[in-house]
Amino acid sequence: MTKKEKIYFLSSLGLYSLSLILTMIFIIAAHNIVNITTLFFVMIVFILLGLIVGSVFEMISRLGYQSYVARKEYEQAQIIKKERIKKMISEDKSITEEEAKTIVSTNKKRTKEAETLLKADIVKKKKEKDTNPFKD
Repeated sequence: MTKKEKIYFLSSLGLYSLSLILTMIFIIAAHNIVNITTLFFVMIVFILLGLIVGSVFEMISRLGYQSYVARKEYEQAQIIKKERIKKMISEDKSITEEEAKTIVSTNKKRTKEAETLLKADIVKKKKEKDTNPFKD
């Protein structure tokens, strides 16, 4: 965590603690006061405001980590994609690297049967000169 993220995180913890303390004060004061409607609405506003702002600060404090995790996941997906392309080219010599890139997609989870159908479709389109996808 950076210094700024630590400040946001500690601020969120402080706001959560403040909301807890205000809740306890309200509970104790509610036993002693007969007419607590105005105190209830004032305290509920402060408590909810503290909780909402605290959760926003907590979310901001975690953005750096989420960015790091997303970057690592993307790099891992690219490594897997390159390995799949190398494997497909080594298994089938008729497929070029560009065709393998169109088949391999790390965003979609495909079965082996779907990959073989896509391979067959690319080979078929390669043999035919007309590759209009709307004529299929």
